[in-house]
Amino acid sequence: ILFEVITLSLLTFADQISGSVFLASVALLGAVLTKVEGAMFAAVVVLAYVLSRRRIVRMIQLTIPAALGLAVWIVFSKHFGLLDSYRPKPLVLGQAASVFKEMSAKASYRAGYLPWIACIAPIFFGREWRRSSLPLLVAVLFLAGLFFVYLHSPDASSWINTSVECVLLSSLVALVIAATRMSPMQTADLQNDGGRPSGDE
Repeated sequence: ILFEVITLSLLTFADQISGSVFLASVALLGAVLTKVEGAMFAAVVVLAYVLSRRRIVRMIQLTIPAALGLAVWIVFSKHFGLLDSYRPKPLVLGQAASVFKEMSAKASYRAGYLPWIACIAPIFFGREWRRSSLPLLVAVLFLAGLFFVYLHSPDASSWINTSVECVLLSSLVALVIAATRMSPMQTADLQNDGGRPSGDE
């Protein structure tokens, strides 16, 4: 989560500042090397960056460290016989409804979905949808990717019960950053400073 927050914050609030993409790429590398879900997060960030920014050179700069880190991990896993747990399993579309239901139930965090409401509600009062497109896309694409991954598990119920509350934090983080980017105060600060965040931000 630390690496994800750094990555999205840099790309959302400081994308025009020199060196921000490099720092974001280092943070993205950290996410990839920390957990397996980090690889999916990295893929989602790169895809969202292409769709929202359409800057191919910066996309390549963002991708290279994470791709190299993933390659090193794959070589390491292959050498020590760890790749079996990562091999793709058959897609089980028949469990789509149950996967969606169980993911939705766990997403409540036993708090009536308040974490999601707190993240999403401010977004509806914002006007800068385009500026928040990157974290919004990351949140949606990561949820979709997570759902797709669970469909490949022969025992999705058990996997969801033990992991989804943790993994869903990636989408929540993205929504928090999107909501912050849409806030009237954030917009005014950026306009007053020529579109660049102040040092405090």
